[in-house]
Amino acid sequence: MELALEVQVDHNTTCCLQVSSSELELITGFVDDATLKVRGRIEEGEKKCLTAQSETSASLRVTLAGGTAGSTVGSFEMIPTLTYFSTEKSDPRLPYVLMPISRNRHFFGRAEVFQVLEKALLPQADDHRDSDGSHLKTYALCGPGGMDKPEILNNFWPIDSSDSVLITSLDPLAKTYIYSRGGEMALPPFNDADRSKFLLAMTGRTDEHDEVETGDAISPYRRPKLNVRYDHTVASVWALETLKKGAPLLEVLSLLDADGTPEYVLEEAKSSHELPGYPRHSSDYHEARAELLQSSLIARERNTKKIIIHRLIQDAARAKMSDGRFNQVFSFTMHLVSSAWQYEQFGFGNELSPLNDSAPTVLTAPNLPALQLLLDAAWFKIMRGDNYLETSPILDMAQSIGEALQSDQTTGAQHPNLDVELRTLLRLFHHHRGVIGLHTNRPEQSLTHFKTFTKMLQDVAGADKTEGGNDQSLGVAWNELGNAYLQNHHYDQAEELSGSTKISINMPLINLAFCYWLQGRLDESGNLFQEALTDREKEYGVDDKTSLITGKLLLGFGHVRAAQGTFEESFLLHQRCLLQYKATIGNNHHRTGDACVALSNHYVRLVQYEAALTLLDQAIKIYGDLDHFLPERARAHYKRSKVMRLLLRADEADLDLRKAMDFYTKYCPQSSLRQSGDYTEEHFDYTVTFWSR
Repeated sequence: MELALEVQVDHNTTCCLQVSSSELELITGFVDDATLKVRGRIEEGEKKCLTAQSETSASLRVTLAGGTAGSTVGSFEMIPTLTYFSTEKSDPRLPYVLMPISRNRHFFGRAEVFQVLEKALLPQADDHRDSDGSHLKTYALCGPGGMDKPEILNNFWPIDSSDSVLITSLDPLAKTYIYSRGGEMALPPFNDADRSKFLLAMTGRTDEHDEVETGDAISPYRRPKLNVRYDHTVASVWALETLKKGAPLLEVLSLLDADGTPEYVLEEAKSSHELPGYPRHSSDYHEARAELLQSSLIARERNTKKIIIHRLIQDAARAKMSDGRFNQVFSFTMHLVSSAWQYEQFGFGNELSPLNDSAPTVLTAPNLPALQLLLDAAWFKIMRGDNYLETSPILDMAQSIGEALQSDQTTGAQHPNLDVELRTLLRLFHHHRGVIGLHTNRPEQSLTHFKTFTKMLQDVAGADKTEGGNDQSLGVAWNELGNAYLQNHHYDQAEELSGSTKISINMPLINLAFCYWLQGRLDESGNLFQEALTDREKEYGVDDKTSLITGKLLLGFGHVRAAQGTFEESFLLHQRCLLQYKATIGNNHHRTGDACVALSNHYVRLVQYEAALTLLDQAIKIYGDLDHFLPERARAHYKRSKVMRLLLRADEADLDLRKAMDFYTKYCPQSSLRQSGDYTEEHFDYTVTFWSR
């Protein structure tokens, strides 16, 4: 419920209304009506009785004499919704001591790297780095030194800061970390010219034209010869060839994560393949592990039950293997990891399962377990909204492995059902490619791959949609193909397919409701959303955290209620959507950005422009500079330009509008829209995938 009331008062006398005045009678009548509605809903036994949250949303907007909307933004549960867009953090361990580090006077070169860092981290002329911290600049530099595990940043990330952060790590995965979205680089080696200059500088020679042999240049720095003869290398000191029961275990560890491999992968996982000498029982494993521990070749974390191994030892162990032995160990390791891997069950994805810590680091050999692991890893990243540009290479590698398996005639003897398994995995490849097309605004890609995926399933099942509509796999196929048709604005085909598998607590019914909404069939859409929401609340509880599906439902339901003019209910639904997204997929997922945009519309309507601006800035930060979010970026900047004009900040409004036009034109190069006056909000909404509008 809302009531707009104009009162000639100032900030200090807002509540000082005269008894029996018309203004006070309007307010008391408004409160009485709200109370009656609450009592009526409770008596009817509805679940949606007003909570403390919804009571605050029945706010009274007072337009002051000066034409402002007040000095604070206090209504509609602002604090939990807007002020925290980061993962949960543990309390820091204090005190921290900063040890002063003197400048390295021998530092040499790297001018190109510094130029890249300056461009990425230093303020630029066109930056919008507001005090709310929504434009924090980050960059990841991977090379010697730095953090071992970038996930420790979760505990100390500066949420409310507009500064710049340089992430240095020796872990190459830091480049894919969520906080390094501003840019990344693997530190390159010196080129030949820099190598020569560095060597001259370190040997005290300044004449670049002084032709000196490398051996002569470094001879003064060689250790003096001792009388004691020492004919060992680092590898020979480890004496890997003297290992007995620990040698096969060390070979397997050389292919896994050096920073920690769970022991249940090595000890408990059962593989149908054999590796001569590898411990098959717990007692044998404990003996092999003890030999490696006594030789200081590995370390063991007792709390996490993980095995740690130095990368140099891994290199030495791999170097000692022949090509035949390496292939044998690699194949066994893939089967070992695959037997311990918690594969996602193919379906509508109701629950989010954690990624197994046993993810291997090497997946290039053309064998079936590697293909399975790659496809499952790709699906994991897709479900959690990781950088889709980094997910595509995983699928490319999976495709190349599948093609290698198809062309390898000798593998068929080892896997009698290889052809069937390959067809199953190839179907998954097309499915995952189609999903990426849906999430990256590539309608042609999504439609092409989902048509192929559906056709392959039909060939196997021998069923059409009416006969196989209740099958989970076929249900997914029809649903996803319907999504692709919706993305391509083919609503009739989408409606037919989305309604073919009515598993109401899952996606199909929700997507059908979206389809009705896009066609303007609001009553039908609202009824379907209500039915799906009731079913999900009965199955999982109110605002469940099992997956993002409930958030998607709440977003669409809120759109329908807004179109029907029930803005208060729409606001509450969109607010629940944002909180649900944050609890399930996090604060940096693009769907969370979509919810921010939807909720910003309500704050504009309520004349709370700063709150709307906070939400739009968060959405813009989430979308980043990724081209596959061009439609979302264009829409967010267009809405931001409108808010800036309402705040009388014309220059910033013009800048946002130019960005919106540029992004729109880049995504739709054939568009005839060229002037700012040609653009409307409908143009920007039309390019955005239906579940993100």
